[in-house]
Amino acid sequence: MTKKRKQKEKPRGYYRDNEGRTRPITSKSVGAALAKGVVIKRVVDSDGQVVKQPRKVYELRTPRSNAVWVAHITGPDPQYRFARRFFDVFDVDVNSDQRIYYLEEGIYEYCLPGNQRVFLKVHEGGEATKISKARVEKLFPK
Repeated sequence: MTKKRKQKEKPRGYYRDNEGRTRPITSKSVGAALAKGVVIKRVVDSDGQVVKQPRKVYELRTPRSNAVWVAHITGPDPQYRFARRFFDVFDVDVNSDQRIYYLEEGIYEYCLPGNQRVFLKVHEGGEATKISKARVEKLFPK
């Protein structure tokens, strides 16, 4: 009888430890790092791919709730009005019980509990401004 080899877990991203070394983020390493007091920050693009060289990004903090979602608006959509790419990768601030999304330049929509929708324009330098739905509709006409 041959033993099945345990497959190595693929890292979901990377973080720097307190000594400045880059470490992979896996389900085991996240818990261990949080227990040691390491602050984990990972920068992802709108596809959920880890960005190795961090760029200036906007840090969006939302309540830690299943009713919250964040999406990058990529263009018009005939059925849903806007084509969106939803984020499924985020960090969690255990001290304040918030989700943290790292957003690059672009137009985003996010929904808070109670179906409160907010549109956000993130500029190149990592600054962000709230914009109206009418303004987004002008940027992405049908």
